[in-house]
Amino acid sequence: MVRRRQWTGSNDKNVAMISVVIPTMWRSEVTMCLLERYNDCEFVDEILVINNNKADTPYELNRFEKVRIIGRDGNMYVNPSWNLGVAEARNEIVAISNDDILFHPSDLFLFVMSVSDFGAIGMSGMNFHEASSEIGIESGCDIGSGWGCLMFVKKSSWVNIPEGIKIWFGDNWIARTCEMGGKGIYKVRLNSLIDDAHFHFASSSKAAWTCGLYPARNLTM
Repeated sequence: MVRRRQWTGSNDKNVAMISVVIPTMWRSEVTMCLLERYNDCEFVDEILVINNNKADTPYELNRFEKVRIIGRDGNMYVNPSWNLGVAEARNEIVAISNDDILFHPSDLFLFVMSVSDFGAIGMSGMNFHEASSEIGIESGCDIGSGWGCLMFVKKSSWVNIPEGIKIWFGDNWIARTCEMGGKGIYKVRLNSLIDDAHFHFASSSKAAWTCGLYPARNLTM
């Protein structure tokens, strides 16, 4: 069931809330700023930080009242982190976010909550190449590159990513299971709302995520 809460700063005082899930290794310089923006967003109820690098956890986190730290020993890798975050989320709508993006979430989150029925919403690859003056949405299961850097899913229809898939293809799994369940898959364009220089979609392939999973590759930070 969607949780509802009164917010004095919102024009709509009876709106669905969003849980934000962010797996992190604390390797991005924009992560703390991103957390601050999520924390200040009136449509965000909680921020679940999946802490995959406890040794580098910033002590300043305690200033964000919406942040809840979740983690186990060592690096869980990105797909198991998504599974854990959705399982722990207390709202029906869950935003799964990279830690290396930076944008202003309020308009986008309000837009997502206006979509009546969806299985998963991700980012359009056009966000990284072509300017747009307003938010737009398109349907289709051809998710393309960049879709998984910021996704919105429904907790009630989430199907866990298989344990053997640690890093790659998690977003493909989400899209495929939504398609099989008859749920809509969408891509959003939002160039006018983002800081382009800090909107990436390669976190899960960085050495910070893959080191230890494939030690023979001798990946460096």
